[in-house]
Amino acid sequence: MMRLYGSLDKLRSAYVKCIKVFFGYAKYYSVTTMLTELNLQKFDTVIDKCRNSFQRQIHACENGIIHFVYLHLM
Repeated sequence: MMRLYGSLDKLRSAYVKCIKVFFGYAKYYSVTTMLTELNLQKFDTVIDKCRNSFQRQIHACENGIIHFVYLHLM
C-alpha cells in the first residue's frame, strides 16, 4: 500500500507544478495562496470527490459482476 501513497505524492506534485506553469506562478510561490487566488481546490479534495463519485456509481450500478469485483478487490 505504501507504493500507492508514493504515487499519489508524485501526482500531487505534478498537479501543483502544472497549475503553476499554466498560470505563470513562480516555483516557490505559496501553493495555498495560489489555489485561493485561482479559486481551485486542493489535490486531496479533488481526489476525495472523484473517489466518492466512483463509489456512488458502483453502488448505483445494477451489474452483479461489477459489485462482485468491487467487493473482492477494494
